Amino acid sequence: DNPNGHNRDLDIYELSVGSWYHVALNWHADFTYEVFVNGVLRTSGSYTGMADLYPIADIGNTGNPSYRSEGWDGIIDEVRVSTRTLSTDWILTEFLNQNNPTEFYSVSNQFGYSDYSFEECENDTVTYSIPDILVSYVWTVNGGTIDSGQGTNIVSVIWGSPGTNNIQLDVGNTNGCTGSSPKYDVLVHPVPAPSITGDQCVCPNEADLSYTTNLVGGHSYLWTVTGGTIDGSDNGNSVIIDWGAVGPGQVIVTETNDITGCNRTDTLDVTIDTTVPTFTGSITDTDVEGCTIADAPAAVTTVAALEALTGDLDVSDNCSLDGLISVTSSDANAGTCPIVITRTYTVTDECGNGTDIVHTIRINDTTVPTFTGSITDTDVEG
Repeated sequence: DNPNGHNRDLDIYELSVGSWYHVALNWHADFTYEVFVNGVLRTSGSYTGMADLYPIADIGNTGNPSYRSEGWDGIIDEVRVSTRTLSTDWILTEFLNQNNPTEFYSVSNQFGYSDYSFEECENDTVTYSIPDILVSYVWTVNGGTIDSGQGTNIVSVIWGSPGTNNIQLDVGNTNGCTGSSPKYDVLVHPVPAPSITGDQCVCPNEADLSYTTNLVGGHSYLWTVTGGTIDGSDNGNSVIIDWGAVGPGQVIVTETNDITGCNRTDTLDVTIDTTVPTFTGSITDTDVEGCTIADAPAAVTTVAALEALTGDLDVSDNCSLDGLISVTSSDANAGTCPIVITRTYTVTDECGNGTDIVHTIRINDTTVPTFTGSITDTDVEG
């Protein structure tokens, strides 16, 4: 149709009275065009009857049919002219935005992925992550070790020596574009080094035993115990413990740097000794030439002397050193010739746990009688 020398494309889209519409026209250098209504392509074609646009753009008019037959009977809300061709997606997005601005997009709560203090403690394991929206992830860590997650959006790092270390992430998308994060400095603080000293072997119900660790200014301490109770304060660099009747026992102290918050725990395992001394081997039976009990060898009184007796006896204890183990004995006698002495050694550790070891001694007279002189010959009359 060509009224008044203009070209018209008819029946593109039926507009309802009183409704708002979004209309877009793409005009190309090759004289082709597309018309979009509400973000949807409604028609396209070509028109070669117009080589140039008139310097004055007459968009809509008064509606006077004597002037032009395509008069506009409505309100033009907004007109935008661009020197570039707009894509179909761009036009649809613009329509959706204009049609309902309040629901066109939403902003979620901020992700916590980048919410890091970048101050850590020595040997801490820290997880770093970003949203999984890319195809390649390369993490670089200086002063720490990547424990897991290299090549993914989530990485676990074990920070090493104290000092200023750093972490950085290089990423890439499906189009081959790459990018790098800033190199984030990570300040790694040293951790305390508590070391508990005190008795590791105690007797049942032993009380008032002291356990200590080094006192460091600006550090705080917290003690706990199993198998016993703390007598007094539990927040100094030393503690008094009353042990119970049975084990196992354990002393634990957590030392914290009050400025950095870094802490470390030390644990001391304690044996509550209810175990008797043990032995392997035996004492070889002893045969003594003699006639009375007094001929028996004297009983020994130390572990060293006991192990030195003939045989392969070896005595040990889970807590007490040999020199602190007591050795006592008792004898039981039987018979006359031989006399058999059953000597029972009782080996007792510092906590009163004892065990018995038997040594058999036989006293026998195997020596024939001896004589001196002679009997004078006797002459008899007869």
